[in-house]
Amino acid sequence: MAKKGYINPKFLTPAQLNLKIQRLNETIEKNRLANTVKYNALENFTTLLTAFAGHDIKNALLNMEGVVQLLNINNVTEEDILNIKECTSRIRETLEEFTNLGLPQDTNVIEPFEIVKLMSSLNILHRHNLLYDIIDYTVIYKVPKSTLVQQNFHWLIQSFNNIYINARNALKGVAGKKLQVTISRDETNLTVLVSDNGVGILPENRKRIFEPFFTTTKGSGIGLAHVVRVMENVHGHVSLSEEPGFTTTFKVTFPLLCDTQS
Repeated sequence: MAKKGYINPKFLTPAQLNLKIQRLNETIEKNRLANTVKYNALENFTTLLTAFAGHDIKNALLNMEGVVQLLNINNVTEEDILNIKECTSRIRETLEEFTNLGLPQDTNVIEPFEIVKLMSSLNILHRHNLLYDIIDYTVIYKVPKSTLVQQNFHWLIQSFNNIYINARNALKGVAGKKLQVTISRDETNLTVLVSDNGVGILPENRKRIFEPFFTTTKGSGIGLAHVVRVMENVHGHVSLSEEPGFTTTFKVTFPLLCDTQS
Protein backbone atom coordinates (compact mmCIF):
# COMPACT_ATOMS: atom_id res chain seq x y z
CA MET A 1 0.00 0.00 0.00
CA ALA A 2 1.34 3.43 -0.93
CA LYS A 3 2.07 5.88 1.91
CA LYS A 4 -0.30 8.79 2.41
CA GLY A 5 0.83 11.77 0.33
CA TYR A 6 3.04 9.59 -1.86
CA ILE A 7 2.79 10.31 -5.60
CA ASN A 8 4.03 7.66 -7.95
CA PRO A 9 6.60 9.31 -10.26
CA LYS A 10 5.00 7.67 -13.31
CA PHE A 11 1.86 9.77 -12.71
CA LEU A 12 3.83 13.05 -12.61
CA THR A 13 3.99 15.31 -15.59
CA PRO A 14 7.50 16.27 -16.78
CA ALA A 15 7.02 19.75 -15.26
CA GLN A 16 5.99 18.29 -11.87
CA LEU A 17 8.89 15.84 -11.93
CA ASN A 18 11.37 18.63 -12.69
CA LEU A 19 9.92 20.72 -9.85
CA LYS A 20 10.24 17.79 -7.44
CA ILE A 21 13.86 17.20 -8.50
CA GLN A 22 14.58 20.91 -8.14
CA ARG A 23 13.21 20.96 -4.59
CA LEU A 24 15.22 17.87 -3.65
CA ASN A 25 18.37 19.51 -5.01
CA GLU A 26 17.59 22.67 -3.03
CA THR A 27 17.19 20.59 0.16
CA ILE A 28 20.49 18.81 -0.52
CA GLU A 29 22.23 22.15 -1.09
CA LYS A 30 20.78 23.65 2.10
CA ASN A 31 21.99 20.66 4.10
CA ARG A 32 25.43 20.90 2.49
CA LEU A 33 25.68 24.61 3.33
CA ALA A 34 24.48 23.98 6.91
CA ASN A 35 27.14 21.30 7.37
CA THR A 36 29.78 23.61 5.90
CA VAL A 37 28.79 26.38 8.30
CA LYS A 38 28.94 23.97 11.27
CA TYR A 39 32.34 22.65 10.17
CA ASN A 40 33.75 26.17 9.68
CA ALA A 41 32.37 27.26 13.05
CA LEU A 42 33.97 24.25 14.75
CA GLU A 43 37.26 24.87 12.92
CA ASN A 44 37.25 28.55 13.91
CA PHE A 45 36.34 27.68 17.51
CA THR A 46 39.16 25.13 17.73
CA THR A 47 41.65 27.58 16.20
CA LEU A 48 40.64 30.32 18.62
CA LEU A 49 40.66 28.01 21.63
CA THR A 50 44.09 26.68 20.68
CA ALA A 51 45.30 30.27 20.50
CA PHE A 52 43.75 30.99 23.92
CA ALA A 53 45.50 27.99 25.49
CA GLY A 54 48.83 28.88 23.88
CA HIS A 55 48.46 32.49 25.00
CA ASP A 56 47.74 31.56 28.62
CA ILE A 57 50.70 29.18 28.77
CA LYS A 58 52.96 31.84 27.25
CA ASN A 59 51.79 34.36 29.88
CA ALA A 60 52.52 31.94 32.72
CA LEU A 61 55.98 31.22 31.31
CA LEU A 62 56.69 34.96 30.98
CA ASN A 63 55.65 35.48 34.60
CA MET A 64 57.91 32.61 35.65
CA GLU A 65 60.75 34.06 33.60
CA GLY A 66 60.38 37.32 35.53
CA VAL A 67 60.83 35.44 38.79
CA VAL A 68 63.89 33.57 37.53
CA GLN A 69 65.55 36.79 36.28
CA LEU A 70 65.41 38.28 39.78
CA LEU A 71 66.08 35.05 41.63
CA ASN A 72 69.01 35.02 44.02
CA ILE A 73 70.22 31.42 44.07
CA ASN A 74 71.79 31.97 47.51
CA ASN A 75 68.60 33.39 48.98
CA VAL A 76 65.53 31.71 47.51
CA THR A 77 62.52 32.93 49.46
CA GLU A 78 59.22 31.21 50.17
CA GLU A 79 57.57 33.86 48.00
CA ASP A 80 59.80 32.88 45.06
CA ILE A 81 58.69 29.27 45.44
CA LEU A 82 55.01 30.27 45.73
CA ASN A 83 55.31 32.37 42.57
CA ILE A 84 56.78 29.51 40.55
CA LYS A 85 54.15 27.12 41.93
CA GLU A 86 51.38 29.56 40.91
CA CYS A 87 52.77 29.80 37.37
CA THR A 88 53.08 26.03 36.98
CA SER A 89 49.56 25.63 38.37
CA ARG A 90 48.21 28.02 35.72
CA ILE A 91 50.00 26.05 32.99
CA ARG A 92 48.71 22.72 34.29
CA GLU A 93 45.11 23.94 34.58
CA THR A 94 45.18 25.50 31.11
CA LEU A 95 46.48 22.26 29.60
CA GLU A 96 43.84 20.24 31.46
CA GLU A 97 41.09 22.58 30.25
CA PHE A 98 42.29 22.29 26.66
CA THR A 99 42.72 18.50 26.88
CA ASN A 100 39.18 18.09 28.20
CA LEU A 101 37.61 19.84 25.20
CA GLY A 102 34.95 17.67 23.68
CA LEU A 103 34.87 15.24 26.58
CA PRO A 104 31.51 14.60 28.23
CA GLN A 105 32.47 15.71 31.73
CA ASP A 106 31.90 19.29 32.88
CA THR A 107 35.22 21.17 32.94
CA ASN A 108 33.64 24.35 34.32
CA VAL A 109 34.73 23.88 37.93
CA ILE A 110 32.77 26.23 40.19
CA GLU A 111 34.18 26.83 43.65
CA PRO A 112 33.66 29.40 46.41
CA PHE A 113 36.65 31.58 47.30
CA GLU A 114 37.34 34.88 49.01
CA ILE A 115 38.10 37.83 46.74
CA VAL A 116 41.42 38.32 48.54
CA LYS A 117 42.53 34.89 47.24
CA LEU A 118 42.06 36.06 43.64
CA MET A 119 44.01 39.27 44.27
CA SER A 120 46.75 37.45 46.19
CA SER A 121 47.21 34.96 43.34
CA LEU A 122 47.51 37.81 40.83
CA ASN A 123 49.99 39.54 43.13
CA ILE A 124 52.07 36.35 43.31
CA LEU A 125 52.01 36.01 39.51
CA HIS A 126 53.06 39.60 38.82
CA ARG A 127 54.93 40.78 41.92
CA HIS A 128 58.42 40.27 40.51
CA ASN A 129 57.60 41.95 37.20
CA LEU A 130 55.93 44.87 39.00
CA LEU A 131 59.02 45.31 41.16
CA TYR A 132 61.38 44.90 38.20
CA ASP A 133 59.48 47.50 36.14
CA ILE A 134 59.14 49.82 39.18
CA ILE A 135 55.34 49.99 38.96
CA ASP A 136 53.40 51.50 41.87
CA TYR A 137 50.76 48.80 42.38
CA THR A 138 47.71 49.43 44.56
CA VAL A 139 44.63 47.36 45.34
CA ILE A 140 41.66 49.28 46.79
CA TYR A 141 39.04 47.14 48.50
CA LYS A 142 35.60 48.76 48.73
CA VAL A 143 34.32 45.39 49.91
CA PRO A 144 35.49 43.14 52.76
CA LYS A 145 38.47 41.04 51.69
CA SER A 146 36.51 38.01 52.86
CA THR A 147 33.74 38.64 50.28
CA LEU A 148 32.83 35.25 48.83
CA VAL A 149 32.78 34.66 45.10
CA GLN A 150 31.46 31.44 43.59
CA GLN A 151 32.92 31.22 40.09
CA ASN A 152 35.52 29.37 38.04
CA PHE A 153 38.70 30.59 39.77
CA HIS A 154 41.01 29.53 36.94
CA TRP A 155 38.98 31.40 34.31
CA LEU A 156 39.05 34.60 36.37
CA ILE A 157 42.80 34.29 36.92
CA GLN A 158 43.24 33.91 33.14
CA SER A 159 41.16 37.03 32.49
CA PHE A 160 42.82 39.34 34.99
CA ASN A 161 46.27 37.98 34.13
CA ASN A 162 45.68 39.11 30.53
CA ILE A 163 44.52 42.56 31.66
CA TYR A 164 47.52 42.94 33.99
CA ILE A 165 49.93 42.03 31.20
CA ASN A 166 48.27 44.57 28.89
CA ALA A 167 48.68 47.22 31.58
CA ARG A 168 52.35 46.35 32.15
CA ASN A 169 53.02 46.58 28.41
CA ALA A 170 51.24 49.95 28.24
CA LEU A 171 53.46 51.26 31.06
CA LYS A 172 56.76 50.54 29.31
CA GLY A 173 58.76 53.73 28.91
CA VAL A 174 56.37 55.76 31.09
CA ALA A 175 57.65 57.75 34.07
CA GLY A 176 55.87 57.31 37.39
CA LYS A 177 54.17 54.05 36.44
CA LYS A 178 50.93 53.27 38.26
CA LEU A 179 48.64 50.24 38.26
CA GLN A 180 45.54 50.47 40.41
CA VAL A 181 42.87 47.83 41.04
CA THR A 182 39.57 48.88 42.64
CA ILE A 183 37.06 46.28 43.84
CA SER A 184 33.42 47.06 44.58
CA ARG A 185 30.07 45.29 44.51
CA ASP A 186 26.32 45.69 44.45
CA GLU A 187 23.73 43.17 45.60
CA THR A 188 24.59 40.53 43.00
CA ASN A 189 27.72 41.56 41.06
CA LEU A 190 31.38 42.20 41.73
CA THR A 191 33.11 44.97 39.75
CA VAL A 192 36.87 45.20 39.33
CA LEU A 193 38.49 48.27 37.75
CA VAL A 194 42.06 47.82 36.49
CA SER A 195 43.60 51.22 35.74
CA ASP A 196 47.01 52.29 34.47
CA ASN A 197 48.65 55.56 33.45
CA GLY A 198 50.37 54.11 30.40
CA VAL A 199 50.30 55.16 26.77
CA GLY A 200 46.53 54.75 26.53
CA ILE A 201 44.37 53.49 23.67
CA LEU A 202 43.83 55.55 20.52
CA PRO A 203 40.17 56.52 19.91
CA GLU A 204 40.07 54.64 16.60
CA ASN A 205 41.22 51.45 18.37
CA ARG A 206 38.78 51.52 21.28
CA LYS A 207 35.99 49.81 19.30
CA ARG A 208 38.31 47.03 18.10
CA ILE A 209 40.33 46.40 21.24
CA PHE A 210 38.34 43.26 22.15
CA GLU A 211 38.38 41.72 18.66
CA PRO A 212 40.28 38.41 18.34
CA PHE A 213 43.78 38.85 16.83
CA PHE A 214 43.55 42.66 16.84
CA THR A 215 46.77 44.10 18.25
CA THR A 216 48.71 47.35 18.27
CA THR A 217 51.72 45.94 20.15
CA LYS A 218 52.84 43.13 17.82
CA GLY A 219 51.34 40.66 20.29
CA SER A 220 48.95 37.82 19.53
CA GLY A 221 45.77 39.88 19.87
CA ILE A 222 44.29 37.06 21.96
CA GLY A 223 44.39 38.37 25.54
CA LEU A 224 41.42 40.73 25.63
CA ALA A 225 39.35 38.52 23.30
CA HIS A 226 39.90 35.76 25.84
CA VAL A 227 38.62 38.03 28.61
CA VAL A 228 35.44 38.63 26.57
CA ARG A 229 34.97 34.89 26.10
CA VAL A 230 35.40 34.17 29.81
CA MET A 231 33.00 36.94 30.80
CA GLU A 232 30.39 35.54 28.42
CA ASN A 233 30.83 32.14 30.07
CA VAL A 234 30.33 33.54 33.59
CA HIS A 235 27.53 35.93 32.52
CA GLY A 236 29.74 38.93 33.14
CA HIS A 237 30.95 41.86 31.06
CA VAL A 238 34.21 43.67 30.27
CA SER A 239 34.44 47.18 28.87
CA LEU A 240 36.64 50.25 28.76
CA SER A 241 35.90 52.79 31.46
CA GLU A 242 37.47 55.92 32.92
CA GLU A 243 39.15 56.71 36.21
CA PRO A 244 40.61 60.14 37.16
CA GLY A 245 44.39 60.22 36.89
CA PHE A 246 44.63 57.18 34.61
CA THR A 247 44.76 56.79 30.82
CA THR A 248 43.20 53.33 30.56
CA THR A 249 40.70 51.52 32.76
CA PHE A 250 39.19 48.10 32.16
CA LYS A 251 35.91 47.48 33.95
CA VAL A 252 35.15 43.82 34.66
CA THR A 253 31.79 42.93 36.18
CA PHE A 254 30.53 39.43 36.93
CA PRO A 255 28.03 37.74 39.29
CA LEU A 256 29.22 36.91 42.77
CA LEU A 257 27.40 33.59 42.49
CA CYS A 258 27.59 31.60 39.27
CA ASP A 259 24.30 30.40 37.85
CA THR A 260 25.20 26.71 37.59
CA GLN A 261 21.93 25.93 35.84
CA SER A 262 22.79 27.99 32.75
